[in-house]
Amino acid sequence: MYALSYFSQEKSRLATQLEQRQLELDSLSPDVKADASNVGVKAAQLKLLNAKESLRSYKQHIRQSILRVAIVFGLLMGLVGIRSLEGIIQYPAPVITLEIFRLYLFRVLDLGLTAGLIAGGSEGIHSLIKKLYSFFPDASQTVASSLQAVGKNVS
Repeated sequence: MYALSYFSQEKSRLATQLEQRQLELDSLSPDVKADASNVGVKAAQLKLLNAKESLRSYKQHIRQSILRVAIVFGLLMGLVGIRSLEGIIQYPAPVITLEIFRLYLFRVLDLGLTAGLIAGGSEGIHSLIKKLYSFFPDASQTVASSLQAVGKNVS
């Protein structure tokens, strides 16, 4: 809880600093603003730019920190047994060494997918699927026709 209140205070401080720099620039007279070579205008614009960059950098740092924590949390959940694909795809019991390797590789990929879904939500996975679909536009037709053929063979 302390860290969240610290982050909030820092963000407020940077936002206030940005507002002050904007007010400094706005307080200059229109004649001075029109003169682009004026040192005071350039200094005020530079301070405003630095304040914007500081706030943007701070927000980016916070996003990255939260994402790291969420990924670790997702990995821990996956290690406990909550997985996204393992319940859907029934992998046969491994018999030979290669199949054991495939099973562990599948579980590692499932663990990574689960961590990503928990950390970033489904939007990132959805955009990845859309990109894959753009590379293989006829894949859905192929899968649908394969499923229909399997359904007819079972009947």
